[in-house]
Amino acid sequence: MHGYAGNEETLALAERIRQAIGNTPFALANDAPAVTASVGAMAASSAHWSIKVAAADRAMIEVKNSGRNSSKLGRLVTG
Repeated sequence: MHGYAGNEETLALAERIRQAIGNTPFALANDAPAVTASVGAMAASSAHWSIKVAAADRAMIEVKNSGRNSSKLGRLVTG
């Protein structure tokens, strides 16, 4: 990815990361647990980095509350 990513590209990258984690086999002693990920992401904008991180964090919390193992794009909250 070069430069700034838009919403679609950012969400697609988050989804590829989530799928890669889910498709990676993990082995612990005599067990092979299924590992999944909840991914919150935020596309580039002119907002301060802390606002973007907060938006991505809110998106991840929404994913976890809706069943986990998914990706969601954060939204900037104004006002």
